[in-house]
Amino acid sequence: WEQALELYRNAGNREEEAGLLELLAEAHARRGNTASAASALQKAAALWHGLKDYYSQALAIADLAALYASQDMHNEARALFSDAAAIYAALKDESGRGRMMLLISESHRAQWAWREALAAARDALTAFRAAQDPDGQAQALAALASMYIVSGETGEAGKLLEQARALPATEPLARAAVFRTAGDLAAALGNPARAVEQYGMEVALLQQSGDLKAAARAQLSLADALTRNGRQEQALSWIASALEVARSAGDAEMQGDALAASGRTLYAAGRKNGALKALEQAADAFNRAPRQDKALDTLARAALMAAEIEDPKAAAQRSLLALSAARDRGNARAEAAMLTLNGNLVLLAGADPARALEFYDRAANLCRSIKDNYCETVAIGNKGLAHARAGDAANAEKFLQEAETRALAADDSESLWRFHAAHAGILRRLGRSGQAAKHLEIAAKALESRHGPVSGRDILAWYPADPESVFSDLAETLLSLDSASAALAAVERGAAYRAALAGFPEAAAPGDAPVVPELKQNQAAVVYIPGQAVLDIILLTPGATPQRLSSHTGRDTLETLARDILREQDGAPVFNQSAARRLHQILIEPVIPYLGNEDTLIVSSPGFLFTVPFAALPDVQGRYLVQDRAVVMTPDLRTLTALLKNADAHRSISATATLVVQQQPDCAGRSLSIMPRGSCRSLSGNAALTYRTSFASDSKFVLGEYATAQGVESHAGKSAGILQFETNCFVDGPAPGHASVA
Repeated sequence: WEQALELYRNAGNREEEAGLLELLAEAHARRGNTASAASALQKAAALWHGLKDYYSQALAIADLAALYASQDMHNEARALFSDAAAIYAALKDESGRGRMMLLISESHRAQWAWREALAAARDALTAFRAAQDPDGQAQALAALASMYIVSGETGEAGKLLEQARALPATEPLARAAVFRTAGDLAAALGNPARAVEQYGMEVALLQQSGDLKAAARAQLSLADALTRNGRQEQALSWIASALEVARSAGDAEMQGDALAASGRTLYAAGRKNGALKALEQAADAFNRAPRQDKALDTLARAALMAAEIEDPKAAAQRSLLALSAARDRGNARAEAAMLTLNGNLVLLAGADPARALEFYDRAANLCRSIKDNYCETVAIGNKGLAHARAGDAANAEKFLQEAETRALAADDSESLWRFHAAHAGILRRLGRSGQAAKHLEIAAKALESRHGPVSGRDILAWYPADPESVFSDLAETLLSLDSASAALAAVERGAAYRAALAGFPEAAAPGDAPVVPELKQNQAAVVYIPGQAVLDIILLTPGATPQRLSSHTGRDTLETLARDILREQDGAPVFNQSAARRLHQILIEPVIPYLGNEDTLIVSSPGFLFTVPFAALPDVQGRYLVQDRAVVMTPDLRTLTALLKNADAHRSISATATLVVQQQPDCAGRSLSIMPRGSCRSLSGNAALTYRTSFASDSKFVLGEYATAQGVESHAGKSAGILQFETNCFVDGPAPGHASVA
């Protein structure tokens, strides 16, 4: 090609010369020679301009921009995409301009610049509409929906997808983008089965179109969804198929993507050593591509995984290798990320915090030099936490306050909640609960403002990444300040946050229920608030001030007991009597002395404790469900209030319940009501789903009356053992809006 190029140049055949330069650029890029590829594309663009072939010039510029973007040189890439967009605008080609704006949006998104990414995608949508290009519109709407999904605005994402589906798009890539984003939405809403269905449709569409490489990429998304659905073997089969396509095409980047997906699936299957090996192979493939951004990210994740499998010091050695690779390639952003990761691993290994501070200082300086605000904010905040580990509270607060101020100025809600939550943890350890509560309140508001899942950026963060703990920590702190009502409000905000995160923001509308429900004279309610070191129990009785009881049992102990209460043996669940007794002592016994003549006890247990109290209730001398009281279970007080006032208000919420029975108790007049947590959306029309469970005359469980669009079924179980059932939607039952176990 070099010889042919010289002949074309000598012959003055500039059109053939430009075309061959583009082929040469692709060959150089495949061999990892980015500089030569860029030079060839620049020459080609100049030749096309001289020939006044502006369409070809725009394509060459866009190829050059994509090359820069693949090397994490996004500022340079966006400048070139903008140049290409200007050419299309001059040619009055709004579809071409729209394509460039979508690429600009992707580049902004790669740097987590969400406002700019959204603005560029909206500009692309405007251009495609002006061109009356339905395929382009579908892709732009899918891109916008994808960003709303990541930011947690799932309702808005759903509306955009409906618009995209209504368009008469014909291009397979455009239609596939809609299916892919619908799969992303289902995954974000915690519906892996629906995600599998949508990704499967994307794969089928692309396979039918003959675009095997695009289909193989879609197979990797499908594999991730299958992994989340617990179907790891199927996922590995799809990954193997995609890997074969990538190898046949000689596409090193796709090989890396497939191997990284294999690592995720093997990790989910508990095969951590295999997962680590797959990640290392993925990093090698990305280096061959070359995609140093992906290679370094994969090496970093391998180091984190190694920290679980090996000694953290060995993991730090792996991370140092990744740092060296980033420095050798001159990738400042990746080098800063690796420096931060090395600092994190030093702290994880329990080594000298001063060593971690060195890494964070170098990271902050590098981030500043490349004007990466998020990266610098993380490094500064991590410095504060390293000082806290060293026992230097003054410097810890100084750096955390700087990070918090920067996050607020940048409207970076993710850094804002993380650092304020970490700051509160330091203040609580110092006994400054009042100040800690203020920081936790800011963290909670930052989370509520975004209602989004925690992003993948936690690779840079040393601080904890559990958003739900913010609300429980706030409740625990307020309780230590003797503010029980405010603590209950914090618990409810946590429940609302979980509901919104699960895709049911209608269950989290503020002000639709009082914090403390109006109990009837025959009712008492108990609310569990698990903290790091103490389990707080709030007892509510009609007309009385909320009463605080405490147990010196931390969240970790409770989670362990909750997992142990039902163990698997030979593939079947087995009831753990000792764990049940211990939980009964912790959860139930402290409440009994304070109960009066109420015949109904309402239990509100958030998260992992949702079903535990019932599994912990023993059958002793015929006394069942807390000394002969009926027990109603709710995931939060907001749902309870809706049940007491208008059960239909929360019919779109579903539940999983477990009831353990050693022998048939005297159930006369007693019932266990489980409020639902879920959705009716998967049922067609006005179809309803009802579960009713009762003891039949032959002392067998009858789990029956599944009233669905598909008909009615009945299932029988044993009189002694474990009954587990999961609901999607309740409309009917012993009381409207909830199911009952009698």
